[in-house]
Amino acid sequence: MGLSDQDIVALSGGHTLGRCHKERSGFEGAWTTNPLVFDNSYFKELLSGDKEGLLQLPSDKALLSDPVFRPLVEKYAAVCPWSLLSRVWRFIGRQVLIIVCSVG
Repeated sequence: MGLSDQDIVALSGGHTLGRCHKERSGFEGAWTTNPLVFDNSYFKELLSGDKEGLLQLPSDKALLSDPVFRPLVEKYAAVCPWSLLSRVWRFIGRQVLIIVCSVG
């Protein structure tokens, strides 16, 4: 699909929002204690290990066992969530707002 390792870990961070529903996926629960807030808590919760009431799928746990993915998880867990937005360009008029996200 053309995704880099960093893209895959960042995309997994989308689990910070929402929850799984058993009737749709076979899994039940939220990944974070506050699934209505977009922040880096998914990465923090993942690093802290299993917690009662929070969901960690095998694909989530695989991020920690992979020698390339784990340092990225640690990096995202350590930074202020809004510092992930390192550059923002705003085009005025008929142009679109473009946000480029990167870390490091």
